[in-house]
Amino acid sequence: FPFLNLASHPSAMLAGMLLVCDLMWAGKLISGKRQAGFGVTDLLVLLFGVLFAASGLIGSSGRAVDGLMPAFLLVSAWIPMRALSGSALWKKRCVGALLFSSFLCAVLGIWQYLSGRAELRWLDVSRFGDTGGRVSILFGNPNLLAVFLLLTVPLALGAMLASGGRAGESGMDGGVRSERTSGGVRRSCAGAVFLTGSLCMVLTWSRGAWLGWIVSVFLMLLFHSRRSLSWLFLLPV
Repeated sequence: FPFLNLASHPSAMLAGMLLVCDLMWAGKLISGKRQAGFGVTDLLVLLFGVLFAASGLIGSSGRAVDGLMPAFLLVSAWIPMRALSGSALWKKRCVGALLFSSFLCAVLGIWQYLSGRAELRWLDVSRFGDTGGRVSILFGNPNLLAVFLLLTVPLALGAMLASGGRAGESGMDGGVRSERTSGGVRRSCAGAVFLTGSLCMVLTWSRGAWLGWIVSVFLMLLFHSRRSLSWLFLLPV
Protein backbone atom coordinates (compact mmCIF):
# COMPACT_ATOMS: atom_id res chain seq x y z
CA PHE A 1 0.00 0.00 0.00
CA PRO A 2 2.53 2.61 -1.10
CA PHE A 3 0.16 5.56 -1.17
CA LEU A 4 -0.75 5.17 2.50
CA ASN A 5 2.73 6.52 3.23
CA LEU A 6 1.43 9.95 2.24
CA ALA A 7 -0.50 9.97 5.54
CA SER A 8 1.04 10.73 8.92
CA HIS A 9 0.35 7.28 10.40
CA PRO A 10 0.09 4.77 7.53
CA SER A 11 0.19 1.64 9.73
CA ALA A 12 -2.66 2.93 11.88
CA MET A 13 -4.68 3.80 8.77
CA LEU A 14 -4.10 0.35 7.30
CA ALA A 15 -5.05 -1.30 10.59
CA GLY A 16 -8.28 0.73 10.66
CA MET A 17 -9.16 -0.28 7.11
CA LEU A 18 -8.53 -3.94 7.98
CA LEU A 19 -10.71 -3.62 11.08
CA VAL A 20 -13.57 -2.36 8.91
CA CYS A 21 -13.05 -5.29 6.49
CA ASP A 22 -13.00 -7.77 9.38
CA LEU A 23 -16.23 -6.36 10.84
CA MET A 24 -17.95 -6.50 7.44
CA TRP A 25 -16.81 -10.11 7.03
CA ALA A 26 -18.12 -10.94 10.51
CA GLY A 27 -21.49 -9.38 9.63
CA LYS A 28 -21.76 -11.49 6.49
CA LEU A 29 -20.71 -14.58 8.45
CA ILE A 30 -23.52 -13.98 10.96
CA SER A 31 -26.05 -13.44 8.16
CA GLY A 32 -24.96 -16.69 6.47
CA LYS A 33 -23.37 -15.09 3.41
CA ARG A 34 -19.92 -16.38 4.33
CA GLN A 35 -18.67 -19.79 5.40
CA ALA A 36 -16.10 -20.10 8.17
CA GLY A 37 -13.60 -22.85 7.44
CA PHE A 38 -10.26 -23.73 8.94
CA GLY A 39 -7.69 -25.64 6.95
CA VAL A 40 -3.96 -26.22 6.88
CA THR A 41 -3.27 -22.86 5.23
CA ASP A 42 -5.33 -21.08 7.89
CA LEU A 43 -3.31 -22.84 10.58
CA LEU A 44 -0.06 -21.68 8.98
CA VAL A 45 -1.34 -18.10 8.85
CA LEU A 46 -2.36 -18.30 12.51
CA LEU A 47 1.08 -19.62 13.48
CA PHE A 48 2.70 -16.83 11.47
CA GLY A 49 0.60 -14.29 13.35
CA VAL A 50 1.67 -15.73 16.70
CA LEU A 51 5.35 -15.69 15.68
CA PHE A 52 4.96 -12.18 14.30
CA ALA A 53 3.59 -10.90 17.60
CA ALA A 54 6.03 -12.90 19.74
CA SER A 55 9.06 -11.66 17.81
CA GLY A 56 7.90 -8.08 18.36
CA LEU A 57 7.58 -8.63 22.10
CA ILE A 58 10.97 -10.31 22.41
CA GLY A 59 12.69 -7.73 20.23
CA SER A 60 11.39 -4.88 22.39
CA SER A 61 11.92 -6.64 25.74
CA GLY A 62 8.17 -6.95 26.30
CA ARG A 63 7.40 -3.24 25.93
CA ALA A 64 5.44 -3.55 22.68
CA VAL A 65 2.08 -4.56 24.17
CA ASP A 66 0.45 -1.47 22.68
CA GLY A 67 1.53 -2.62 19.23
CA LEU A 68 -0.09 -6.06 19.49
CA MET A 69 -3.50 -4.94 18.27
CA PRO A 70 -2.20 -3.35 15.04
CA ALA A 71 0.00 -6.41 14.52
CA PHE A 72 -2.94 -8.82 14.80
CA LEU A 73 -5.03 -6.56 12.58
CA LEU A 74 -2.35 -6.67 9.89
CA VAL A 75 -2.27 -10.46 10.04
CA SER A 76 -6.09 -10.52 9.99
CA ALA A 77 -5.90 -9.32 6.37
CA TRP A 78 -5.96 -13.03 5.60
CA ILE A 79 -9.64 -13.24 6.63
CA PRO A 80 -11.15 -10.96 3.94
CA MET A 81 -8.56 -12.08 1.38
CA ARG A 82 -9.54 -15.70 2.01
CA ALA A 83 -13.17 -14.77 1.41
CA LEU A 84 -12.26 -13.09 -1.89
CA SER A 85 -10.14 -16.01 -3.05
CA GLY A 86 -13.21 -17.97 -4.08
CA SER A 87 -14.14 -15.39 -6.74
CA ALA A 88 -12.16 -15.29 -9.98
CA LEU A 89 -13.48 -11.77 -10.65
CA TRP A 90 -12.21 -10.42 -7.32
CA LYS A 91 -8.88 -12.16 -7.82
CA LYS A 92 -8.46 -10.24 -11.07
CA ARG A 93 -9.54 -6.99 -9.41
CA CYS A 94 -7.08 -7.38 -6.53
CA VAL A 95 -4.19 -8.27 -8.80
CA GLY A 96 -5.13 -5.46 -11.19
CA ALA A 97 -5.16 -2.90 -8.37
CA LEU A 98 -1.80 -4.13 -7.12
CA LEU A 99 -0.22 -3.98 -10.57
CA PHE A 100 -1.65 -0.52 -11.24
CA SER A 101 -0.18 0.84 -8.01
CA SER A 102 3.13 -0.83 -8.86
CA PHE A 103 3.13 0.84 -12.27
CA LEU A 104 2.50 4.26 -10.75
CA CYS A 105 5.30 3.74 -8.20
CA ALA A 106 7.71 2.62 -10.90
CA VAL A 107 6.91 5.57 -13.17
CA LEU A 108 7.33 8.00 -10.26
CA GLY A 109 10.59 6.30 -9.30
CA ILE A 110 11.97 6.60 -12.83
CA TRP A 111 10.89 10.25 -12.88
CA GLN A 112 12.66 10.79 -9.54
CA TYR A 113 15.89 9.46 -11.03
CA LEU A 114 15.68 11.29 -14.36
CA SER A 115 14.84 14.58 -12.64
CA GLY A 116 17.93 14.32 -10.43
CA ARG A 117 15.92 13.92 -7.22
CA ALA A 118 17.28 10.46 -6.32
CA GLU A 119 18.72 10.46 -2.82
CA LEU A 120 22.46 10.20 -2.19
CA ARG A 121 22.16 9.62 1.56
CA TRP A 122 21.71 5.90 0.99
CA LEU A 123 25.03 5.65 -0.87
CA ASP A 124 28.70 5.70 -0.07
CA VAL A 125 29.21 8.83 -2.16
CA SER A 126 32.98 8.36 -2.30
CA ARG A 127 32.54 5.05 -4.11
CA PHE A 128 29.14 5.21 -5.79
CA GLY A 129 28.43 8.92 -6.17
CA ASP A 130 28.37 8.62 -9.96
CA THR A 131 25.26 6.42 -9.88
CA GLY A 132 23.04 9.47 -9.43
CA GLY A 133 21.47 8.27 -6.19
CA ARG A 134 18.89 5.65 -5.21
CA VAL A 135 15.17 6.10 -5.84
CA SER A 136 12.82 5.70 -2.88
CA ILE A 137 9.61 7.34 -4.09
CA LEU A 138 6.60 7.00 -1.73
CA PHE A 139 8.53 4.73 0.64
CA GLY A 140 11.37 6.90 1.95
CA ASN A 141 13.70 3.91 1.74
CA PRO A 142 14.99 2.39 -1.53
CA ASN A 143 15.09 -1.11 -0.07
CA LEU A 144 11.40 -0.96 0.87
CA LEU A 145 10.51 0.26 -2.61
CA ALA A 146 12.55 -2.59 -4.08
CA VAL A 147 10.72 -5.13 -1.92
CA PHE A 148 7.33 -3.79 -3.03
CA LEU A 149 8.35 -3.98 -6.70
CA LEU A 150 9.75 -7.46 -6.15
CA LEU A 151 6.34 -8.59 -4.90
CA THR A 152 4.50 -7.22 -7.94
CA VAL A 153 6.87 -7.79 -10.87
CA PRO A 154 6.38 -11.61 -10.90
CA LEU A 155 2.60 -11.10 -11.02
CA ALA A 156 3.05 -8.80 -14.01
CA LEU A 157 5.25 -11.37 -15.72
CA GLY A 158 2.65 -14.08 -15.09
CA ALA A 159 -0.11 -11.90 -16.58
CA MET A 160 2.11 -11.09 -19.55
CA LEU A 161 2.78 -14.76 -20.26
CA ALA A 162 -0.86 -15.79 -19.85
CA SER A 163 -2.33 -17.25 -23.03
CA GLY A 164 -5.15 -15.44 -24.79
CA GLY A 165 -8.29 -16.75 -26.46
CA ARG A 166 -8.10 -19.26 -29.31
CA ALA A 167 -9.79 -19.10 -32.65
CA GLY A 168 -12.35 -21.69 -33.65
CA GLU A 169 -11.84 -24.08 -36.54
CA SER A 170 -14.05 -22.09 -38.92
CA GLY A 171 -12.58 -18.73 -38.00
CA MET A 172 -13.04 -16.24 -35.23
CA ASP A 173 -16.45 -14.85 -34.45
CA GLY A 174 -16.92 -11.45 -32.84
CA GLY A 175 -16.83 -12.75 -29.26
CA VAL A 176 -13.60 -14.69 -29.70
CA ARG A 177 -11.98 -11.79 -31.55
CA SER A 178 -13.02 -9.43 -28.76
CA GLU A 179 -11.58 -11.82 -26.17
CA ARG A 180 -8.29 -12.04 -28.03
CA THR A 181 -8.15 -8.26 -28.30
CA SER A 182 -8.84 -7.73 -24.61
CA GLY A 183 -6.30 -10.44 -23.79
CA GLY A 184 -3.72 -8.64 -25.90
CA VAL A 185 -4.43 -5.36 -24.12
CA ARG A 186 -4.08 -7.04 -20.72
CA ARG A 187 -0.79 -8.62 -21.70
CA SER A 188 0.49 -5.30 -23.05
CA CYS A 189 -0.43 -3.53 -19.81
CA ALA A 190 1.19 -6.32 -17.77
CA GLY A 191 4.29 -6.03 -19.93
CA ALA A 192 4.46 -2.30 -19.23
CA VAL A 193 4.23 -3.00 -15.48
CA PHE A 194 6.96 -5.62 -15.74
CA LEU A 195 9.37 -3.41 -17.71
CA THR A 196 8.86 -0.24 -15.66
CA GLY A 197 8.97 -2.18 -12.39
CA SER A 198 12.19 -3.94 -13.39
CA LEU A 199 13.82 -0.69 -14.47
CA CYS A 200 12.80 1.09 -11.28
CA MET A 201 14.14 -1.86 -9.27
CA VAL A 202 17.51 -1.38 -10.96
CA LEU A 203 17.46 2.29 -9.97
CA THR A 204 16.91 1.39 -6.32
CA TRP A 205 20.40 -0.17 -6.37
CA SER A 206 19.16 -2.90 -4.04
CA ARG A 207 21.35 -5.88 -4.87
CA GLY A 208 19.20 -8.25 -2.84
CA ALA A 209 16.17 -7.25 -4.92
CA TRP A 210 18.16 -7.84 -8.11
CA LEU A 211 18.90 -11.41 -6.99
CA GLY A 212 15.23 -11.80 -6.02
CA TRP A 213 14.23 -10.63 -9.50
CA ILE A 214 16.36 -13.36 -11.09
CA VAL A 215 14.87 -16.05 -8.84
CA SER A 216 11.28 -14.85 -9.34
CA VAL A 217 11.65 -14.70 -13.13
CA PHE A 218 13.22 -18.17 -13.05
CA LEU A 219 10.26 -19.59 -11.11
CA MET A 220 7.59 -17.81 -13.16
CA LEU A 221 9.09 -19.09 -16.42
CA LEU A 222 9.11 -22.63 -15.02
CA PHE A 223 5.48 -22.27 -13.93
CA HIS A 224 4.59 -21.02 -17.40
CA SER A 225 6.20 -23.77 -19.47
CA ARG A 226 9.00 -26.27 -19.29
CA ARG A 227 10.06 -24.96 -22.68
CA SER A 228 11.03 -21.75 -20.91
CA LEU A 229 14.16 -23.50 -19.70
CA SER A 230 15.90 -22.42 -22.90
CA TRP A 231 15.41 -18.77 -21.90
CA LEU A 232 16.89 -19.28 -18.44
CA PHE A 233 20.40 -19.35 -19.86
CA LEU A 234 20.00 -15.63 -20.57
CA LEU A 235 19.31 -14.74 -16.94
CA PRO A 236 22.96 -14.73 -15.81
CA VAL A 237 23.69 -12.26 -18.61
